[in-house]
Amino acid sequence: MPGGYLLVHLAPAPVVARVATLTGTRRAGDDWLRREASVAGFLARSGAPVVAPSAELDPGPHTHDGISLSFWEYIEEVDAPLDAAEAGHGLRACHELLAGYEGALEPLGTLAEAERWLEEMATEGRIGAEQAAALRRDAAEVRRGIEALGLPMQPAHGDAHLDNVINTAAGPTGRTPAWRHERSTSVVSRRRLRSGETTPSRSRQPLPPTAIDAEVLAVFVAARRFQGTMWSVLLD
Repeated sequence: MPGGYLLVHLAPAPVVARVATLTGTRRAGDDWLRREASVAGFLARSGAPVVAPSAELDPGPHTHDGISLSFWEYIEEVDAPLDAAEAGHGLRACHELLAGYEGALEPLGTLAEAERWLEEMATEGRIGAEQAAALRRDAAEVRRGIEALGLPMQPAHGDAHLDNVINTAAGPTGRTPAWRHERSTSVVSRRRLRSGETTPSRSRQPLPPTAIDAEVLAVFVAARRFQGTMWSVLLD
């Protein structure tokens, strides 16, 4: 059960049920699950290396006894070391394609969600007044830092780490059901994979290097740290 979800392979069908357990107690309604299926379906149709919503049955979301779940394509995982660099190239390819996604996404969605959780858990007494005040200061500083950069916005993966990657015979594949999508600022410049190419390459050819501004990156590392802190409090 990664994080706040329970994943169940409905063998022998090539379908995985993703049940929102802990996460479902914090995210109201099921619009967020519907958004995930929409983004994942868009990427899969575009040829991105991601897990697609199930084609065997309605991917949902579905709700039963107050619990929300969705259905996804089953992907066979291989027992081999994960190539982190190749996974990074796959993530970049997804971001290239996500620039064309036109669905509605919340600006800085993961940051906004972490801020909401802070206020909810402070109200519930799960976070002390002093700690809540310190976390509010951290959140405000992060927002000021991002806004001061004035960067362009585009859809981005909101939870990009290697635990959200499945190693397959065809290479690393994004565990899309675990993605939290948002409309976010770009840390690095956007480029096409190659001139005229519209789908990501599955080869191991390196993509052109992109310079990363260390000061800009630090702002987003701070934002991720705040998000991680709120997840830790929730999981506690």
